[in-house]
Parts: sequence; C-alpha cells; structure tokens
Amino acid sequence: MSFSSNSVRIELDAGQNDTFTSLDIIKGRVCFSIPSEETISSIQVKLEGISRTVLVVPKNNEVKKRQKDKNATKNSIEMHRVLYQVSTVFPPKDIRNVNTSQKYTLKSGNYEYPFQFRIPVNSSCSNSSGSSYQPSGGMFESFSFTNGSLGYVRDAKNHINTSLPPSFSGLGELASVRYFLKVTVRRSSMLKINFRNYQPFIFLPIDPPVDNSGKVAFVRREKSIAYKGSRNNNSNRIDANRNNNGDSGGLFKSFFKSKPSATSNSIPLRSNVQFLFEVRYPLGIGLVPLEVLPLGLFVSFKKQPQSNDIIYLRELNFTLFATTIAASHQYSERSVVSLNFFNRTQLNIPLNMKAAAPTPVDPTTHLPTWELPINPSVYHDAILPNTVAPSFKTCNIAQVYTLQITGKFSMENGPLEEVSLSTDVQIWSGIRPSEGLLRAALPARPNMNTADMATAGFSKPGAIGSEKPPPKPVRPSNGKNANGMSNEGSALPTYDEAITNSLGPIEGPRRTYQQSDNYYTNLDSFEDGRD
Repeated sequence: MSFSSNSVRIELDAGQNDTFTSLDIIKGRVCFSIPSEETISSIQVKLEGISRTVLVVPKNNEVKKRQKDKNATKNSIEMHRVLYQVSTVFPPKDIRNVNTSQKYTLKSGNYEYPFQFRIPVNSSCSNSSGSSYQPSGGMFESFSFTNGSLGYVRDAKNHINTSLPPSFSGLGELASVRYFLKVTVRRSSMLKINFRNYQPFIFLPIDPPVDNSGKVAFVRREKSIAYKGSRNNNSNRIDANRNNNGDSGGLFKSFFKSKPSATSNSIPLRSNVQFLFEVRYPLGIGLVPLEVLPLGLFVSFKKQPQSNDIIYLRELNFTLFATTIAASHQYSERSVVSLNFFNRTQLNIPLNMKAAAPTPVDPTTHLPTWELPINPSVYHDAILPNTVAPSFKTCNIAQVYTLQITGKFSMENGPLEEVSLSTDVQIWSGIRPSEGLLRAALPARPNMNTADMATAGFSKPGAIGSEKPPPKPVRPSNGKNANGMSNEGSALPTYDEAITNSLGPIEGPRRTYQQSDNYYTNLDSFEDGRD
C-alpha cells in the first residue's frame, strides 16, 4: 500500500519541451527527503500511460432485486496500460546483485537520484505483459473509486496494435488517456506505508506520413437561391410611342399605347439561380490546431452563367464535431461534442456570376463546370484551438471528427439561403516524422471501414454531405471485439521498434496542447496495485 507524500517528488530537467512525443528522452531526478533514519528496499520510477473508460451501466437483475431498486447502476471500468517502463534508481544494480537482504538504511537528509526514459512509438498494450489491468490479489487492488462510487476493475481482454494515443481529457470520467511519471519508495517493513508521488506530462504522437499523391477530396451541395431581377433583352422591348412602321401614331393612337412587354427592363421578375457550394482539401493530410486549414471554398455552376447577377456570401460558420466512442468490456457509449471555432456574419462578399471560370470535366458528372473561388482571406482565421486532440484509436477509446462548414447566401434583394457541408476529417499533432522514422513505418491500416463510418454517421470524402443528424450507433458484430471496438489498427501507422531504437528525437517546434484541470489530479484512481 502507498500514499502520495511530499517526502519524495520528481523534478524534470530544465530545457525540455512542455509537450513530449515519441522518441523523446525524458530526463529528471527523484528528490527524497527524510527527517530521520529510514530503512527502505528500493526506489523505483515508472513511466506510464493509461487509457481508462468508466461507463455507468445497469446492475444485473439479482442485484436490483436485493437492493429493491429497478434503476440501480454501477461503474464499468476498463483500463489499458499503453505505456509502461520501470527504472530502479536505488539501490544501484551492482549492489542489488550482491545484497540479498533487500534492506538499506538511509540517514536523515536529502537525496537525489537521476533517471531517464525514452518514449517509444508504439503502444505496449498489445504485449502480453504489463498491458492491461491485472489484479494481483490485494484487497483494494481490484477496485476504483470514481465519482464517489466504488467500481470493480476487471482485466481487459481486447487489445489492438497501434501507435501511442495522445493525452486526452475533458470528458470527465467517461474516457481519458493520461501520461505520468510515478516514483515509489518501498519501505522494508510491511507495517509501514510506501512513499509515492506523481509527475504528469502531456504527450502528442508523431503524425502519419503525408500523402503526396496530389489527390483532392471534395464535398459539395447544390442549392437553389431566389432573387428579384430583370431581364436585359432589347429585342423584345416595345416602344410605346412608335408603331411597327416607326410612326408615332398620332393623337388617336396615343390612347391605345401598347403595354410594356413582360420582358421589359422596367418590370422586376422572380427567378431562381442554381449553384453548388463546395469545399476541397488535399487527400491524406490532417488538420492541425493553431495552423491555417488546408482547404478551399468555391461556388460553382453546372451551366455557364449568362448574366451579371451577383451572389452574396452573407455568413460563414465552421463547426467541428468530436465523437468519442468509449468501450468498457461488453458496454460502449458515444459522446458528441461540438466546437464552433469560426463564425462570421455580415460578410457581404460579392460573387459575380459572369466571372465564373470554366474548370476541367467534373469527375462525378463528366461535365464541365464554372466556378468562383471564395477568397481564402475570408476564412483565414478559421483555426482550431489547442484543446483539440488528434484523431486516435486505442483498445477502449476512439476519437473521430467531422467538419461542418455552413454558408449563408443571397442575391441582392433575395432571401437568405443556408447550405451546409459535412465531411469526416483527421486531426493531427503537427509533429512531422523524420526521414528515418518514415523508413521504419509499417503498412498503415485504414482508420475506419465503411461499416465504421456508417456507425459513426460520417460521410465519405467526395460525396454530397447530408443534413440529417448522424444515426444512433449500433453494436457492430463482424470483425469487432465484444466491446464494439474494431480489431483493426488506427490510421496512424505502427513502426518497427527495432529500427526506431536507433533513431534520435524528432527535431522542430512542438505546439501547445492544453488539457483540462482533471488531467493533473486524482492520479491515484489510475492505480492498479502494482505500485
């Protein structure tokens, strides 16, 4: 048994990044202060990453009957150790090899022990040892207190092979991935409690290789927009003061003037304009928080416009929908959070239809189109905040995203028309892989198959988006674990660890990646009895 103590702490060396990634070396020291003589057996430092889900589920019928509560619930907890390394900083290895008593007496004073770890690329959860929670028999080791409730932590059975997931928080106890260093001072007496303390840190994975194929994905939607306009057709205009022979007609005929034609300039007409609102982005490139989005917006027409009419972009809105699928044993839960990160009103951006330029043949209709690009300066400030986690998939958590872009258009005197585009997107860390790491990359597997996309309610790139809300998730049966998670890996590639062991840290800047306050607290709830 252990408890957090101020007697021991971890201090990281200065000059290191605030955000760590794979292949980084974490260096620091253990600071141990004791006011009096103390006998200990060892001091260990552990580098850990825990993927944890807590789902509130109904209790079984027998429990409900005993408790006489039809609505009785319990916490279903699943924990996976995606990162696990151990270093014994005291006693030194040469002393451990000759001392069989495993008891060492330290005098009162301050002690420091250096340590360092190298963060791997791949998750260790697919390994048979040290991967998931495995109770070791202690009375309290199989239980976890969560939200004031006691839950039993069972051994997780389902594991996937993938790269390390990012730090993840913000959904309370439902789903989280935390990384931390833990120091434990083991005291030799069974009657004394061990000293322990934590040092959490933030982790971002390395991005997958960039697809340099030049392929472009697009999503478009057709819209009909009404307006009041006039037709400019001089051949049909009738002069009220002249007859067909060019005579004025005299006084008598002036009483029988011909009425202006329905096509005259002087009478406004109601009409509709058909146009397409479209977003394009490079295929195989993710969106990075704090960076300009790599996409373009267009208004296009299936037929060449013949008028000088102007369509106005009045409003533009970007919303990111983050979908978290949390699994705990046979249960799963889906959480959707929306983030409106760009909203501009009263834009009044004119788009002259006559200026639409012809484009190559459309790959879907095999017909030419005419398009007007929307100036990128209009949405240059559409930047994702640093709280957005990269897309990832681990044994019990999957994080996927859809981007919705909504434009509101009108003619000069017409009503406002809204059109929305939705497409699934990848969010990246912004940490590019080195050339050496690219050579170590193993073949990547698709992040989601078609069935997964349908379950998540996302449209595939290149398809017309749907305005319907995403369907309620159903429990997959084919090719899935019992908890509903796919046995396939994520889109992030795995790497040959034998090659990565010879590579140095990734050079270049690291973006800030903000976590919620609970990321840094209550790390005791991630304990599994191993100390």
